[in-house]
Amino acid sequence: PMYILCAEDNAVNRTLLSKMLVKLGYSNSSFRFVVNGQDAVNAIHQENGASSERPFDLVLMDVFMPIMDGIEATRSIRSDGDVISQPCIVALTANAMRGDDERSKEAGMDMHLAKPVSLQALTSALSQ
Repeated sequence: PMYILCAEDNAVNRTLLSKMLVKLGYSNSSFRFVVNGQDAVNAIHQENGASSERPFDLVLMDVFMPIMDGIEATRSIRSDGDVISQPCIVALTANAMRGDDERSKEAGMDMHLAKPVSLQALTSALSQ
């Protein structure tokens, strides 16, 4: 089963993502939430390092978060030499403006989803 990290600072969005993941058949133990980019970097560093037994397969990464945004967090994850198993990183943003997709890809994100995320879009992202 896939192990998912969700980096999202908004409590309502965390609840919605959690409910959608459960609806798609993921148990609460198959995903974890953090509330900022720095916590995401720390979680990936810890779980996807050489000694990890269960690395994250996927990160749903909000682009705009406090402390460290999703773009900076992704750059940090992608450049971390201690991260043995690189996860797929999906950008989540409410501001789907021209250039967001390119900025996300340049940072090392694998795909881009506009918020509010639909069940269909999440299903598509999880299947890739």
